[in-house]
Amino acid sequence: MKQFPPKGNEPSPIILVLAATVPLIAFAIWFLYG
Repeated sequence: MKQFPPKGNEPSPIILVLAATVPLIAFAIWFLYG
């Protein structure tokens, strides 16, 4: 059984996805509207 929230040594996939997508979205907004 996996624990929720996951332990500190087991990063959550959601956090990894956010960490990957937020900079891309910010760059896209800057590139389009900057």
